[in-house]
Amino acid sequence: MSDAVSESDLYAPIRMWLKELLRGHNPRSQVEVLDTSQRSLSRILEDKGWTELFEGWETFDVHVDITGFVFKKRSCNIHLIEVKLNPVTLRDVGQLLGYCRVVRPHLGLILSPRGLSKAMSSLLELYQRLDVLDYGPTRPMVVARWLETKRDIEYATLIPQGVALP
Repeated sequence: MSDAVSESDLYAPIRMWLKELLRGHNPRSQVEVLDTSQRSLSRILEDKGWTELFEGWETFDVHVDITGFVFKKRSCNIHLIEVKLNPVTLRDVGQLLGYCRVVRPHLGLILSPRGLSKAMSSLLELYQRLDVLDYGPTRPMVVARWLETKRDIEYATLIPQGVALP
């Protein structure tokens, strides 16, 4: 990875990847994927006129990097992605965990081209403390390495392993 790359440089390719992923799994639904890093999610929902789709939308005072929306007949699944340039730390997991507890997305994902920090790798892989990724009764957050050259994730690095992406 080049030192000149910034976190925001990764947003466009990750947005495209998420949009294709969501369209592939939801071919009959409208899909939108937005860079939401500069404004709160509640403000974006209000500006777009989508507030009726999300109970408690006014509490979504989060600045998540990328947000995907899959519109169904009378509902919408939301997907949150945090992008990190450096190896993912416990602080990064805690940040997205807080966002996920508020928003309750269908998917909460952290991507970094540098994978996990040594401490996070030990916590999640060696000690199998996957509970730190749980934000709901059946939903874990997902962490993976972003491959800039392939513009895709490295599926072998998905944690929890075997988790199905939308």
